[in-house]
Amino acid sequence: MKEHRPFSLGDYVDVLRRRWLWLVTILPGAIMLAVYLAYTLPPMYGSFGTIMLERASVPEDMIRTTVESYANQQIELVRRRVMTNESLRELVEARDPYPHEHELSVGEKARLIAQNTRIERVDPVTLQPMPTSTAFSIHYSNPDPELAQYVAQELIDMFLDYNRRVRSERAADAQEFLRIQSQELRNQILAMEQEIADFKARYAQTLPEEQTRNQAALDRAERELDTLERQIRAGEEREALLRVQLSQLSALLFDTSGDWRMELAALRAELAEAQQRYSAAHPDVRRLRRSLDAL
Repeated sequence: MKEHRPFSLGDYVDVLRRRWLWLVTILPGAIMLAVYLAYTLPPMYGSFGTIMLERASVPEDMIRTTVESYANQQIELVRRRVMTNESLRELVEARDPYPHEHELSVGEKARLIAQNTRIERVDPVTLQPMPTSTAFSIHYSNPDPELAQYVAQELIDMFLDYNRRVRSERAADAQEFLRIQSQELRNQILAMEQEIADFKARYAQTLPEEQTRNQAALDRAERELDTLERQIRAGEEREALLRVQLSQLSALLFDTSGDWRMELAALRAELAEAQQRYSAAHPDVRRLRRSLDAL
């Protein structure tokens, strides 16, 4: 195998020495052709405008949309809707971008505008071409710099007008969609509120929020019951005491024919007082019962 070494200046000189005939014949021809094309071809001036797409204001979880897909759709809309022959014919009729092309018709000039227009995705900051981006540029070329700027501006205005009209229609559709959704949600809320009201009306006393109030009412009733029981016991004791006091009154205050009634009342009072103190088998209780039965 031959050893590879870097080329030196002598190697290049040797190549030129061996191929001098090609250089003499091809190089002057290429230079003359370039000079001829530079002087004969008309100059072309380019003008472009960059449009940046913004994210929709409607949340994505409500109406599904993305900026990337939206950008792709808008570029296609430019080519299919804005760059139509009818729209470009109106542009040509408003101001002829090719005044020196008298042999061309209006339709042919419109197609020529479409041929000289190029749309590409670019970076929104550096304006360098990118395969995916939220911004794109519209390029137009024309021999006249003023007409190039005018047509490019008109194309951009046509796109913006179309985009504004489309966004207005989409905004109207989104508004109608949101209105319908809000009405459905309002109806659902009203139905749920009615169900809650019916449930509370049916189970008002068993709801969790009523537990505290029900417990408070139960405690209050128990306290009132205890108070009433104490009052009843106090009243019974008071009654027994009054009976004893009544039995101890002087017999002179009553008629002699009523002595057996006084004695009967006294025995009953003593028996009641004894029953409160002793059991039924106590001797005093049994004695008072025998005396009461005998009377």
